[in-house]
Amino acid sequence: MSYNKLNVLHWHIVDDQSFPFESIKYPKLTQNGRYSPAHVYKQSEIKDIIDHARLRGIRVIPEFDSPGHVDAFGKSFPQFITVCWKDGKPYQAIYSVQGEAEIINPTIEEVYPVVRDVIAEMKSVFPDEYIHLGMDEVYYECWKSNPNISEWMRKMNFSDYNQLE
Repeated sequence: MSYNKLNVLHWHIVDDQSFPFESIKYPKLTQNGRYSPAHVYKQSEIKDIIDHARLRGIRVIPEFDSPGHVDAFGKSFPQFITVCWKDGKPYQAIYSVQGEAEIINPTIEEVYPVVRDVIAEMKSVFPDEYIHLGMDEVYYECWKSNPNISEWMRKMNFSDYNQLE
């Protein structure tokens, strides 16, 4: 990167498919979300990578993709993931539109302390002042299909899914 005058590594360290960031606070998050034991970035290794980059003038900014792309996160916290509906039935995929369960459910208050803890843990490892939260590819169809979310939005006087996001 430094040879090509690139000075920021945006590290998409967690995503839908895998959660390889070693979480000390929530070890099951890593154990359930990783591809295999060999596919984990230990916090000490991450710090070595950051230090290696720093010596070359490169900042390392982590990404914790959310509220979409959280399937790997949901393997440890399925209660925080929005269940998608179709034809009055839960856990229904509409291929190319929504999966059976995807996207963090922002109507569940208990999700916020966990997400806050995960972000705090990432911030304790990554010294940069920024962390990227993704916010891309949040497919509203799943939220729209879920009657509990629709009811919560009515109670909150939300008329647009951008407000929910």
